[in-house]
Amino acid sequence: MEIKYGLKNMVEDDYKFNYDFDYDSIDKTSVGFRFAHNIKAEKDKQEIILSVFTQIVSGETVLVNEGVRAVFSVEPFDSLVASLSDDGMQVKEPLLINTFINVAIGAVRGMLVKNLKGTPLDGCVLPLIPMNLISDNVIRKNE
Repeated sequence: MEIKYGLKNMVEDDYKFNYDFDYDSIDKTSVGFRFAHNIKAEKDKQEIILSVFTQIVSGETVLVNEGVRAVFSVEPFDSLVASLSDDGMQVKEPLLINTFINVAIGAVRGMLVKNLKGTPLDGCVLPLIPMNLISDNVIRKNE
């Protein structure tokens, strides 16, 4: 069965730059990145809602927050999502979920480039993240 999917909506839903930090005290190539995401399925709307967040940090100090929320349509929905529960969802096509995650991560990366231009962190780029580190934590295949 053919699955039809598309990006319905994408918004930057979080951005904060820590202007109080002394950026002369660090080498911007030594900053770290924290990453988080959340996937929610809306069966009645046939949508997957994905939020991706990252922080740029120096030690324990948060320098930047960036987040993107993306809504994807999926038809037929049951061909992708096998079951939903409070603990998550089981999917029949994990590669499609990985595609959605990659789209959102790319958007976060682009937003950071745009938002950091002209700041002391200009040139800091979210590194490539191996998909298996992400999907192994959130996706359970329907077996």
